[in-house]
Amino acid sequence: MHQTPLVSVVLTTYQRPEMLLQSVASVMAQDYPNFELIIVDDCSADNTPEVVAGLHDQHGDRVRGLCLPQTS
Repeated sequence: MHQTPLVSVVLTTYQRPEMLLQSVASVMAQDYPNFELIIVDDCSADNTPEVVAGLHDQHGDRVRGLCLPQTS
């Protein structure tokens, strides 16, 4: 049996939750079925972390969030 390779899609974001939602919708609409979506948040101070958590709740393990540590 032939399996399609897993593709990792990485989206970076910083304080743009509305654009993040549009970007995720575009990724989720793709025809290729075997992908994971990794959202990398660069220390947003708005509600982006909550949006990412909601996307994980909505799409399950197919969507993962990573918040970069804040450096001084």
